[in-house]
Amino acid sequence: MKRVIAFLLSCCFVLVPLLYAVPARAEETPWSTLFYTVDPANEGEDGQSGRVQLSGELLTLPRKGEIRCDASRARLLVNGELQPEGKCRLDYFGKYEVRVESLNDAGAVTYTVQELPDFGFWKDHVFTEFPVITCNNAEEFEVISSDRRRMPAGEPIKQFGEFSAVAYGKNSAGERISDEYIFYIRYCKELGTDPASGKRALVVTVGEFEGLTVRAELDGTPIEAGETIVTAVGQHSLTATVARGEGEAEKANAMMMPKTEDLLLQI
Repeated sequence: MKRVIAFLLSCCFVLVPLLYAVPARAEETPWSTLFYTVDPANEGEDGQSGRVQLSGELLTLPRKGEIRCDASRARLLVNGELQPEGKCRLDYFGKYEVRVESLNDAGAVTYTVQELPDFGFWKDHVFTEFPVITCNNAEEFEVISSDRRRMPAGEPIKQFGEFSAVAYGKNSAGERISDEYIFYIRYCKELGTDPASGKRALVVTVGEFEGLTVRAELDGTPIEAGETIVTAVGQHSLTATVARGEGEAEKANAMMMPKTEDLLLQI
């Protein structure tokens, strides 16, 4: 009898660790979950993926992408239209009403999806070259100068100043909407973080423009076109002139330079 009891106890000591080693079952994703994948910004990159689960939640997509639900448990409707296989491409700037309905009559969840215009830059961006403005996901867009002149589409903007890029799309009701991105073309610009290291630094960029030469001085010392990184704490001064070829330089317009207070480096 003692031997039998000892044998049973030894079996218990063996089984206990095995029981604790069995992983807990992962919680199942709710049927109402809306999954999304944003197209990559550049060829060869991976697209960003994620999910939203809260009713009424706003999902903002920076460019084209795809949304989908678990088609085995729910159906997907975009702006009231049923989507085959529970997924839908969103290829145009605009606002969408997305509804996920349970196949088992457990209810429905509604999301708002906002797809932003894909200009390739964010609002208040500063260009230090003559850019060609495009929008990959707008039904229509236009670029307007500060004096309300419309810029030719598909051509470099060969002037300095403030501009407005306006994209046009539709909301979930089919009504026309627009979004405006202000941008600037300047001789020089500054950034308060070194893009390479991520650390605080004053990064001054001197632009390069076809047919023009920019001559710039930082704290009285000439600097070349491209990026100059400043790590000395304190106020700095930047001056610049632009010349057409080897011709006489023109004095820089204040609009074409960073603000003086922007050239203060604090670490």
